[in-house]
Amino acid sequence: MRGTIVGIDVSETYLTVRVHHSGDRFRVRNGAAGLQEVRDRCLASIASLVVMEAKGRYHRATHTCLHEAGIPVAIIDAYRTKWFADIFGRVAKTDMIDAKILAKFAAILDPVPTELLILTMT
Repeated sequence: MRGTIVGIDVSETYLTVRVHHSGDRFRVRNGAAGLQEVRDRCLASIASLVVMEAKGRYHRATHTCLHEAGIPVAIIDAYRTKWFADIFGRVAKTDMIDAKILAKFAAILDPVPTELLILTMT
């Protein structure tokens, strides 16, 4: 099993974060200051893996920021995490519950980190 695992529910406005095992959780705005706080807190907790769903363009800055800080990030298909949550009988759906489910998903299924794709227009 990996070390510290972090689940992040990403939206246009917020990053909702849950640290598996410790239960630490917090929410920041999805912008430069929020990304810096998430990065700093992941580094402080010695995160071995961060997991989040692909959310259009909204997850890209978070993935890039964490990747550049040397933190492995796994981008998971939303269908897989919905299936996983259904197994545990999740009834409610909130950002904090989603972040917790993502962290639990990573702790149990140990996904492979996703390479950072640099897209250029030529």
